[in-house]
Amino acid sequence: MKTTNKILILIAFGAVLLGTVGCYSPITAIKRNRFFFETVYIKQLAVNNVLAYDTLKKEMQLEPRLFKCRKVNDRIESKDNLVLAGFTYLVGRRQAYELGDTSYYRWIPVDNTKGSIEDAKKDKRFQKYYIPDNPIYWEFGDISITSPNASFGEDYPIGSDLTPIVTFQFTSLMEFIQNKYKGPYTVEHTIRANDRNAWQNLMLFEAGHSKLTIDRMPTNIQGDELPALVINLKFKDKVAASINADPFPLDDPPADHMKEDYNLYIKLLLDIE
Repeated sequence: MKTTNKILILIAFGAVLLGTVGCYSPITAIKRNRFFFETVYIKQLAVNNVLAYDTLKKEMQLEPRLFKCRKVNDRIESKDNLVLAGFTYLVGRRQAYELGDTSYYRWIPVDNTKGSIEDAKKDKRFQKYYIPDNPIYWEFGDISITSPNASFGEDYPIGSDLTPIVTFQFTSLMEFIQNKYKGPYTVEHTIRANDRNAWQNLMLFEAGHSKLTIDRMPTNIQGDELPALVINLKFKDKVAASINADPFPLDDPPADHMKEDYNLYIKLLLDIE
C-alpha cells in the first residue's frame, strides 16, 4: 500500500474516532432495583443539615451546638433535627440481598457534569421516586444522656441518667421493603431512650430529621449557660461491616477500610422558646 493511501486511511479513522467521542454524552442516570440505594458514610452527630466540609472538622464535634426547642404542655419538644451526618455513597448489591431489597424499580441520578448526586436529585425526572433522607442501616449498641448543668426535678439531678425521660422520633424504611414495596414509604418509630427492644427494632431508617422530646422542664440550671444535654450514641454500621467482610465488593466503597463501630458525641444547648 502506498504511503499516501496509508495516510488517508489514518485520517479517515481519526475522523470517525473524533466523531464518536464528540457524540458521547455523560451518563446522568442508572437503573437500580433497590429502594435503599444510598447510605451515609457517617462522620458525626449534628444539628440539622451540615455542609460536607464541616463533617471533616473533628474539633467542631466537641463544641456545644445550639438546639432550638419549644415548651409544649410542660415538656420540651425539639424544633431542630438531630442528624447522623456524613457523605452519601451508593449501596452495593450485597446489602440489597441482605435486606431482601431486590425488586424495586427506580432510576438513580448520577450527574457527571455537576459532579454531585445531591445536585442531580433536584432534576424533575427523579422526583417521582422516593429518595430517603440520609438512610442508615445499623445495629444499635447503647446510648447515654446526661446534663452537666441542669436538673429535671428531684428524681433527675445534674449528671443523672436522663434516658427514662427522653424519647426520639425516627422514620423507618424497613417496613416498606418487608411489605414488598406496598403501603407508606416510611413508618414513624417513637423510641424511649432506655428501651433497648425499641432501639433494636429500628434497623433501616432516615437519619436526616430525627426529633427528640424531654418529658420535663429543667428545674435548676447552674451557671450562665443554657441547659445542656450530652448524648453519646454507640452503634455498628452494617453496610460498612458488610463491605469490609467482602473480599471482592461489587461497588467501590468510599474508603479502603470502612469504619464500622461508632461512639458519637454531641452537646446540645437547649434554646427553649
